[in-house]
Amino acid sequence: MQQEPAISSILARIIRSLATLALAAASGQPSLAQSNTSGEPPSGVDFGAEVFPLFQQRCLACHGPEQQMGGFRLDSKVTALRGGVSGRDILPGNADGSPLFQRIAGIGDLNAMPMTGERLSPDEVALVRTWIDEGAQWPEGVGLSVRRVARHWAYRPPARHSPPIVRRAEAVRNPIDSFLLARLEEEG
Repeated sequence: MQQEPAISSILARIIRSLATLALAAASGQPSLAQSNTSGEPPSGVDFGAEVFPLFQQRCLACHGPEQQMGGFRLDSKVTALRGGVSGRDILPGNADGSPLFQRIAGIGDLNAMPMTGERLSPDEVALVRTWIDEGAQWPEGVGLSVRRVARHWAYRPPARHSPPIVRRAEAVRNPIDSFLLARLEEEG
């Protein structure tokens, strides 16, 4: 009984790989198994035109500038390749080992993504897989230039602020009065 999920997972991977190879053969593109005799790198996925728009459309509501679930952002090269609170989510050259791919493909023990809305189509999953397997190249200038993930205010330690100086110091009975009076003075 314990081996059945492992076998079905392996079979699912084999079927996905065969489907990817069949799609490549049908479109006339060389498969990854064929050698490149031209000496040039194989034409890969255009991240800026294909993958990033997919991220924008399907992922940034939860992993973008407004919200970073799991501490993971997909709108910035630095933050996306660094990963979230559970570690690196994109392992360049290893889609099968990348939690991002596992989640969007719905394989493994991780929650399938996106958690709300329609799942990615098989073509979209294959596109992300190919991008990761080709090294997860993310050109400069695509996305935001964010270097860190903002922490939600509830997870920041409280900080003590010095009370502001007010014109009517005699009206202050406790530090909170200073903050209130400063705002009232500011508003006139």
